[in-house]
Amino acid sequence: MQAVTTVAGYSLYKPFVDDDSVDWGVAAKGGTGPIRAPRLELQLKSTSRDIQDDNSIRDP
Repeated sequence: MQAVTTVAGYSLYKPFVDDDSVDWGVAAKGGTGPIRAPRLELQLKSTSRDIQDDNSIRDP
């Protein structure tokens, strides 16, 4: 995640306290128009189970 966000020109951050189930955040500096310094907060999930078939990905 760090490499992808850095190459794309964004910053990656991990909140010290996991409030509101936010695991990671992606932030942009500056910006134009009414939205300044936009952020995207992420909650990541993973599984080792086979959850994919030919037509869909099932919720584990």
